[in-house]
Amino acid sequence: MLRRTEYWNVSTGTVRSGATGHGESVTDVEDYLIPLDRARTSGLHGWGVAAGLRVTATVGTAGVTVLPGMAVDAAGNAVVLAPGGLAVVDPTVDPDQLQNVPTVPVEVTGVGVATAPGDFLLTLTWREVLGDNTVANAPALLHAPWLRLVAAAGFADTGKQIVLAGVTVDADGKVATVTAGLRHPVGLPAGKVELRIPRARRDGTALTADQGAAAELAADADGNVVLSLSGDVPRKALTVEAATGRVDLFGELSFGGLPAVSPDGGRLVLNKNKAFARGISTPGSLAAGGLNVGGANGGADLGAGNLGVAGWLRVGGNTTLSNAMLAVIDNTPENTWNTAAFFKPACGPHWSHVHWGTTGDWYIRSSAAGGKVVLQDSGGRVGVGTSSPATTLDVVGTIGLNNRVAVSSGDSYLRLNQNGQFASGVHTPGVFSSTSLNVGGAFGWGNPGLGNLAVTGRACIGTEDTGLARLTVKGNGTSHAIWAIADGDRAGIWAIGRPAGIFWGNVDIRGTLTKGDNQFRIDHPLDPAGKVLCHSNVESDEMKNVYDGVAELGADGTATVALPEWFEALNERFRYQLTPIGRAAPGLHIATELTGNRFGIAGGEPGDKVSWQITGVRHDVYARAHPLVVESEKDEADRGSYLFPELHGEPVSRAMGYVER
Repeated sequence: MLRRTEYWNVSTGTVRSGATGHGESVTDVEDYLIPLDRARTSGLHGWGVAAGLRVTATVGTAGVTVLPGMAVDAAGNAVVLAPGGLAVVDPTVDPDQLQNVPTVPVEVTGVGVATAPGDFLLTLTWREVLGDNTVANAPALLHAPWLRLVAAAGFADTGKQIVLAGVTVDADGKVATVTAGLRHPVGLPAGKVELRIPRARRDGTALTADQGAAAELAADADGNVVLSLSGDVPRKALTVEAATGRVDLFGELSFGGLPAVSPDGGRLVLNKNKAFARGISTPGSLAAGGLNVGGANGGADLGAGNLGVAGWLRVGGNTTLSNAMLAVIDNTPENTWNTAAFFKPACGPHWSHVHWGTTGDWYIRSSAAGGKVVLQDSGGRVGVGTSSPATTLDVVGTIGLNNRVAVSSGDSYLRLNQNGQFASGVHTPGVFSSTSLNVGGAFGWGNPGLGNLAVTGRACIGTEDTGLARLTVKGNGTSHAIWAIADGDRAGIWAIGRPAGIFWGNVDIRGTLTKGDNQFRIDHPLDPAGKVLCHSNVESDEMKNVYDGVAELGADGTATVALPEWFEALNERFRYQLTPIGRAAPGLHIATELTGNRFGIAGGEPGDKVSWQITGVRHDVYARAHPLVVESEKDEADRGSYLFPELHGEPVSRAMGYVER
């Protein structure tokens, strides 16, 4: 129980007489000791939770529990919830009330707080209440922290109330969630933090046990964070630069107990003493600005892994690089010596290799069957079937696909399938037209012109099944089958026909759908095999929505119609219509207009049924961004043209966007 003598008589506003009335005592306690303690606590720790004060609850059960603990508020008050003490849990009590404040005892198991529906923050506030003094003839001020649930919306986290948790309570008053909310611990602002350890010493026959400094964490004059090790010879261990965030390590870095990195004369040495059997290591000191990779056996024991080099890399020899990121140096003159060899057991017993030729040629060769590719040096050429290529790529012979002649030479231009060995495919009857490709086959081809592709038969993309269409496109499940993009006011897809398009499945339109008519067309419910049934839509010069239903009037002849929670967010400018069912109701009327997604009906008899209808005009963000324009002038390019020219006695060539075919 935390308590202190009440020096002030709250009834008269004066100092109490008698033993408690000494002005010196009042001054010492009220004007010095208490303010000094608050200033010290606030300055050293800030405000927040210091210890304990765990919040517990059970999902689906009413009430939360706060376990004992301590916090500090922004004024420096220590707020203690201690077993045997008191707490205030009534959220409606006057914050300035001292007398007759209801309290509850603080148990070892904590203090319970009742819950009500809503989204709250559970807070702890410093508070004192008047109580009995068992050790002096004067009232006592009892420390009774105030626990309460306050609305999360609009809460100002200033430290007057310490937040312990966020609590969400359902409509039945039962806890749904408990979160940390705005809870945070007290801080410790300091210029340095000294880490101490217990120690025992012996000096001859003298024995001592105390504690001493082990390390110090501080910020220097430049704002850098410095970790220093104490001891007989203090030394710097690590710094973090304020300007760059760079971390400097002063000492050795080990992995798994083995030395891995140590400083050496301003350079970084990896595993100087070769303590790793495998890995990145150096036989000696690092060369300035470079990396030597060797290991105990000259690099042979590095094991499987990767090597990434940000600069240039030299393999073999000791020749100076010449503007190369990778230099492979081989001083063996004969071309039977491999500069680089490649072997994959799964592909067979043969090695593939790269090597120099005796005349400076560069060879890529397989020791399997014959055939070679020669890559020459600057200004060189690639030859297939020849050792003396005359062009950048020189193929002597033909190029075949599936054992059929696909490309052959012999003319001053390129011919595909010159000998007609394919029944159809990509080929030309003569010379290619510039930048175009004719696709025809046995049935001929057209003249598509520059940069176009003409197909006289059927084309398939993503499938080999042409079906009944000239163009068949099939998606692969991860991409759209057709993606059409047009510039300006051109159409992404332009279709003409009766009908112009048939869709099997749902159609998603991310924009405005304009049309001359809009119908649904289904199999006739009474004769589905022999007839169809069509209906048109109800249309308006506004973006209007229509909702209706039937309400039954209560005992007072009224009814309230509840609409979805999104109703008013979607609609505005409401219109109503009421129709009594079964008998006339002359007094039937709208009693209350729509508010809170509800409207009221009155003026009927108890039990009457009323058919209601309400309409609204859309005012959501999309509707406001794309308002319906009822009348507009045609664009200059469309003047004199018609959407449906034949209905006005005009030829189809007068249609808007008409293209002559």
